[in-house]
Amino acid sequence: MRTGPTLVVLAAIALTACGGPTPPPTVFTPAPSPTSMATSAGPSLPTVLYLENRGGPAFSIRIGDTDIGTVACNDGASVTPGQGAVPPLPWDLTLTRVRDGTAILVTHVTQLPRYFIQIGSDPATDLSTVPAAGPPGPTCPPGG
Repeated sequence: MRTGPTLVVLAAIALTACGGPTPPPTVFTPAPSPTSMATSAGPSLPTVLYLENRGGPAFSIRIGDTDIGTVACNDGASVTPGQGAVPPLPWDLTLTRVRDGTAILVTHVTQLPRYFIQIGSDPATDLSTVPAAGPPGPTCPPGG
């Protein structure tokens, strides 16, 4: 059985057709671009790190000694090796909660794509090889 973005789209169509609530938009919908298609091995996904913050406190992204940016409450980001200040792989990735400096994830990244999600004040404990689905997170905390 196929899962992933196609299943989410089909579920959204079914809910809309039946008069049910419209699901919230997905922050990230990674899909292979025509230029990233492999010729004999089938499609390949972009070499990107996707980060999503659903209703949680802001966190900063640091790769090695380089500050990459901040993901605010109800926001997302994608980080691509070699673009701007982003170094090539491998990465020593640190995600840090902005308000108190607590490291919420410290990991070594050797392959992409990878996905990180924080829902409310509960960050994922590791990177995932599949995107997260589901409802939006709670209301942003004061000072988000």
